[in-house]
Amino acid sequence: RPGAVIGITVNARHWKTADFAAKFAAISSQITRFELQDVAIYGADAEGVHKDDMAKIALFLKL
Repeated sequence: RPGAVIGITVNARHWKTADFAAKFAAISSQITRFELQDVAIYGADAEGVHKDDMAKIALFLKL
């Protein structure tokens, strides 16, 4: 519904390979106040092959 605040989190690798930037561009007339933040998925003490994985948090309002 209009005015809804929506937040989604996407693994940064998937953001790129699935071209989420283009998908958000395609719905730009339906949303406002789009914000994108890069965040570490795991904490500073993480170990293993995915320890440095990043995510994108997209926040926006539905028009």
